[in-house]
Amino acid sequence: MKVHIIAPYESMIPIIKACVPLYPDLGIGYSIGDLEKGVELAKLEEENGADAIISRGGTAKLIKKSVNIPVIDMHLSGYDMIRSLTLASELKDKTAIVGFSNITSGAQSIIDLLDLPLQVYTVRESKDVAPLILTLKNEGYKQIVGDVITINTTISYGMKGFLIQSGKESIIRAINDAKEMITYLQYNSDINRMFERLLVKEVQNIVILNSDNQIVYEHLTDFDSNPLTDDQFRSMNGEVNVSKQLHTSFSHDGSSIEVDGFWHDGLYSSYGVYVLDASPMKRFDQKGVQIKVMGIEAGVNITVGLKGGIVRTSVDHGTAFDIAGKNIADEKSMLAAIQSAIELAPKQ
Repeated sequence: MKVHIIAPYESMIPIIKACVPLYPDLGIGYSIGDLEKGVELAKLEEENGADAIISRGGTAKLIKKSVNIPVIDMHLSGYDMIRSLTLASELKDKTAIVGFSNITSGAQSIIDLLDLPLQVYTVRESKDVAPLILTLKNEGYKQIVGDVITINTTISYGMKGFLIQSGKESIIRAINDAKEMITYLQYNSDINRMFERLLVKEVQNIVILNSDNQIVYEHLTDFDSNPLTDDQFRSMNGEVNVSKQLHTSFSHDGSSIEVDGFWHDGLYSSYGVYVLDASPMKRFDQKGVQIKVMGIEAGVNITVGLKGGIVRTSVDHGTAFDIAGKNIADEKSMLAAIQSAIELAPKQ
């Protein structure tokens, strides 16, 4: 397991170093970076194989939006808050607490409990910090207590800043949370890989698309590359999203590919699941029938040798769901398929 801690301020590093020997089974790395710099470091560590990232406050919030691995927000402990707020309340200058909700929610509870002479202000985005600090300065505040971005902004306006720091117990709790999360995800990954091995033994060709028509999983045994086009998958995905299941076929290199699909609504996302049957089917070009019946060329897929002597005919195109209801679909191939069924049925 690899965990990387991105400290928003330099004085956190010695505390992190003191925690590392407590976890001999973890590969714990660390670096310093606040907000956007922290995001850059997190992306790099993800590429280098980190299983989880630990950071704090606004930096952790930004990292969560930018990486695909778990991000643990290092919450301040009650001891961290009491120590910092008690010291801040002893200052003679008018003082306010400014920060993201992970800091201010706990601060307000302690201030109310201990009846400290401090005011709390919460920001949602880093861009909200500077205007708020300027407003507080104009209201007579001389000192601001908060996280790194708050303190840096406060100092830039000529005011005093008091940084709320994370203690050893907060870092240990975050590492424990990261270890527990990684263990859980690895367990589920192992289970998923086991079911995948069982699945691909039974289903040789499967493609899964998300609701944005992007392929998120593909296992093709009978094809060198995906035999269907983006437009064909987009059309099927649109239809199966409504009908919840479908069966269709497409022509490919002189044979027909049968496709069975169904729609899966997950907890957070929805997917179209498609099983491709690469079994070769005799494909008849029914040009003579179409010329005779329609006066033009149209392709028909014909399946023979089914149980009970059934003959299956189908149109030589996809579902055309994307043009449904627009009065532009061409019915000639459908009529040719019906005519073929009529002519072939008595012969079986």
